[in-house]
Amino acid sequence: NTILGILLTWTIFGTLYEAQCTDIPLEFKTDDHSNGCKDRHGEFHELNIYWISDYCEICQCDEEEMECSSLILRPADYDKEKCEEVFDRESCIFKPVEKDNPSKSCNATEYFV
Repeated sequence: NTILGILLTWTIFGTLYEAQCTDIPLEFKTDDHSNGCKDRHGEFHELNIYWISDYCEICQCDEEEMECSSLILRPADYDKEKCEEVFDRESCIFKPVEKDNPSKSCNATEYFV
């Protein structure tokens, strides 16, 4: 469910991700570029298949390159005096929590990439 939520969010805010995309150098590609590419960890991925990387990115490779776009969201509207951001790696989101009581969430209605 988390991955589906992330993918839905990525689809909705797709235009925002253009500024957060990275083209991976050809050195990460396999010797036979027609089959796929290898990620930063050396894991092989087939062409035109999307995957979520360990770096909270959605990635895809084709015959030309491997491109990854950030999935990390940050809250835009929360009480910065009372709260601070804590990164939730599972959901790739910085969540606002109370500084004095980190187990208590703060309200945030808008997020940005």
